[in-house]
Amino acid sequence: MDCAGDGSESRRLNPTPNNEERPRFSPDGKRLTWTSKATDPTQIRICDFETESGQLVRKPRQLTTISTGADDGIWSPDRKNIVFVSAVCPDCKDDACNKKRDEELKKSKVKLRRDKPPRLQQMRL
Repeated sequence: MDCAGDGSESRRLNPTPNNEERPRFSPDGKRLTWTSKATDPTQIRICDFETESGQLVRKPRQLTTISTGADDGIWSPDRKNIVFVSAVCPDCKDDACNKKRDEELKKSKVKLRRDKPPRLQQMRL
């Protein structure tokens, strides 16, 4: 992830070789989330951010562990929740069900189009 908040030349925030996308600062600017492809499927990671130095503080941690992936996290104004998108089966009540469906589709010789609309998910911090 590259960042240049003041319009100067951008610099790398996180020194990992992974394709990281959609960084979002918390409303107070003290935390940063992003979509990471360090795992398959993509997940959302989070890290504290030092506004004075413009550096990530401590090691980033994975925030989501959803079998169908998580993407495009957006902070709530009060910083207590993050809303994100995840493709889930409408009739599944938990992640285990979604994981089972994905595995079944991968094993199937018949490849059907899967109309799994993305669903907004919420994670309380």
